[in-house]
Amino acid sequence: METASLEKRLVVTVVGLSVLGVGLAVAWPGARASPPPRSRHLAPRPLARATPRRPPARAHRPHRRRRASSGATATHGRVVRVPFFSPAVGSEKYYLIYLPPGYRREAARGQRFPVLYLLHGGPSYPDTYVRAAAVPETFDRLLARRKARPMLIVMPYGRVHNGPPDTEWSNTALGRYEDLVLDAVRAVDARWPTVRTRGARMLAGFSTGGYAAANIALHHPATFAGFESWSGFFVEDRTEAFRHEPEGNLLRNSPALYVSSLRAELRRYPMRAFAYQGREDHERTALAAFTARFRAAGGRITEALYPGKHSFRLWRWRMRSMLNFASRILHAGAA
Repeated sequence: METASLEKRLVVTVVGLSVLGVGLAVAWPGARASPPPRSRHLAPRPLARATPRRPPARAHRPHRRRRASSGATATHGRVVRVPFFSPAVGSEKYYLIYLPPGYRREAARGQRFPVLYLLHGGPSYPDTYVRAAAVPETFDRLLARRKARPMLIVMPYGRVHNGPPDTEWSNTALGRYEDLVLDAVRAVDARWPTVRTRGARMLAGFSTGGYAAANIALHHPATFAGFESWSGFFVEDRTEAFRHEPEGNLLRNSPALYVSSLRAELRRYPMRAFAYQGREDHERTALAAFTARFRAAGGRITEALYPGKHSFRLWRWRMRSMLNFASRILHAGAA
């Protein structure tokens, strides 16, 4: 009897505590602020949110397309390899050409483009500008941000097939590689919708290509309106291409030594230029002597020293400003 009575008292006590708990839950201030959970359809997260963003690639990647309101529009330019025959060297060579976004549409409308010619360094190839220097990718971004205007960028091949790789882009016993550049200009003008005036052509390049850009532009001021020299040199020496050349040819291919004699040419053909090098560059380039004499002869040039060495780290860092400079000069000359 006592056991049954004790069990009844326990049941009553448990029920009472439960009722008290429910009352406290209802009376608690935050209880009414939280609505009861509702069932809902859980849509999968977009893939873009679930996937971490990749850092921007430095090398030039295949161009992609996206669809805009007006239809399929290219967001990147194209790089095309084009063979051509060079009478100067008596053989077939090639050049790479960068065609800006929307090229086909604008060309069909009759648009013509100025041209920047990029000369590679001694041990390099034209595609060095595509991969290591990321020229197409950089110019795509400039165009997208309206920091530049469309132009064609041509990168000719200037190496010897069976001999030393460094031709210096000069006319020597290795071959007429300065004249090869002029052959490339004629081939480009014959095939593509270019503005065929000197004001719409510039030369540029890094290292030996920078030297050659200045040297060839000064030799042919009626063909080129300017040049950019990225860590180039301005006095030729006894390299592979010039090892057995006469002194007169070294002088003819040393811009710092002959530019003072070009007053009449630069008065008739005004020329704009940009020349820079790294403060830690291992090469003695005669940059200061050249720029002083170039200005005295009537040329307009911007000279700069930047932190860095003779390397792609420096050239990539300055690529955006160099392409912007070329675009401004070329479009002013093409107008």
